[in-house]
Amino acid sequence: MEEKSDIVDATDDDRISKLPEPILHHILSFLHAKDAARMSTLSKVWDSAWNSLPYLNFGNKLFSKSKDIPRLLRAVDQALANRKKHKISIQKFSLWLPHYHELCYVSSWIKILIACNIKELKLRVNRPVYEGVLDYNSMTEAIFDAKTLNVLSLDGFNIEMPSDDGMIKFTSLRELHLSDVFLDEQFLKALCTGSCNLEDFSLQDFDGLASFQVAETSLPKLKRFIYKDEDASDEDEKPCCASLPWKCWRHTLKKVELQNFALMEQQELGNYFFANADISEMVEIPGECSL
Repeated sequence: MEEKSDIVDATDDDRISKLPEPILHHILSFLHAKDAARMSTLSKVWDSAWNSLPYLNFGNKLFSKSKDIPRLLRAVDQALANRKKHKISIQKFSLWLPHYHELCYVSSWIKILIACNIKELKLRVNRPVYEGVLDYNSMTEAIFDAKTLNVLSLDGFNIEMPSDDGMIKFTSLRELHLSDVFLDEQFLKALCTGSCNLEDFSLQDFDGLASFQVAETSLPKLKRFIYKDEDASDEDEKPCCASLPWKCWRHTLKKVELQNFALMEQQELGNYFFANADISEMVEIPGECSL
């Protein structure tokens, strides 16, 4: 009888489970999706909180360490399908796929995320190797239908113009982070034109871009632009040193970070921005390259 009484008392003391569901969501948002799903076994309350959780962070090690990739893919499918079925808006979705073979799932996932009004999307897929050459993964055009996106991070993709009308309308996008991607001037120009509320923009380790030019009316709210050329050397051509007509940013750009440029190039870029923009901070991060 005493043991039964102890169990009842322990249940009564479970005050966390009695918290409002939004607070439980906040608690689970700090966990990777795998750990958050485990919490669902504790009680019906936690099960409900997991199945309605608007934050899905699958982390960067889950797939790389798993010996049962198909099971994990089904788990992601199920988590997204359940939220679409119950019309749950997804605030954040983060996933790293170490194998490009699973890329076929990405298109359907993005479509579901769009239907769930995704706000923040972080997606990385390791680049494939064809005939000894490192290639880029194709990004589905469905991504351009994500009108509710506030934050977008893409890594490992070839990002091309939409084939229908060539228009990009990320009117809600505030942050854009592109790393290890292939893109050209036409796409970047359309991106800037269609992202009128963009405030934070970073480019890192990319191919295909020979120059970066935007119109006077582009990116009116841009506050920070970060360019990181990780593979820069003395022999490399610096895309952003080839053309510097970024006058459309001169009144809103407040901070510039330069990394892995030779000293002469940093000085040239620094002189330009200080002469043509109202920046308050110039950060020069030394790289391995030299004069």
